[in-house]
Amino acid sequence: MDDGADWLRKRVQERLDAVGKGPIEVTNGSSLKRDYISNLLKGDKRSFNSEKLPEVARVLDCDPDYLTDPTVTAPRRAVESAEDAEWNAMAVTDKAFILSLWRQVRERTGR
Repeated sequence: MDDGADWLRKRVQERLDAVGKGPIEVTNGSSLKRDYISNLLKGDKRSFNSEKLPEVARVLDCDPDYLTDPTVTAPRRAVESAEDAEWNAMAVTDKAFILSLWRQVRERTGR
């Protein structure tokens, strides 16, 4: 078998183990066919279609680069939530202000 396909299979299996789901279960609720990932693991498929790669990465909770680039050694989350993206885009001073307001609310409400 092709080394690249073996490497990809290992990465996919690693991500399945990390999310705690099987190859069919992980595709539930996605646009992927039920056997899309299991076909790769069985050797019936050697790679992913580039159009499907973002969805594969999403269901495996990693970024597409982790599945396509052997030099990427640690997976990043596939998609951050809208709230996470907004928070990460904020300036440090904005974050400090929001956190100070949050602390004031907690102190006043006792929560």
